Amino acid sequence: MGPLPSIAELRRNKAGALSIAAQMALALAILCNALFVIHAQIALMMRPTGIDERDVFYVESALIGDHQTWGPQEQSD
Repeated sequence: MGPLPSIAELRRNKAGALSIAAQMALALAILCNALFVIHAQIALMMRPTGIDERDVFYVESALIGDHQTWGPQEQSD
């Protein structure tokens, strides 16, 4: 008969039906809250920073060789 016995059981046992409805409502509330938080974070990330990001760059220098030569090498650089 498929799902009919379980539907009939839910009609007889109101506490079970209310429990399932409460679980579904709680799951939906958690899902909606998570989607709201994600949307808010994406909106925050897309907001302009006020910094000229296109023209900002980073230069890193790596010193090689013996550490006694680092001082004179930095001076010459």
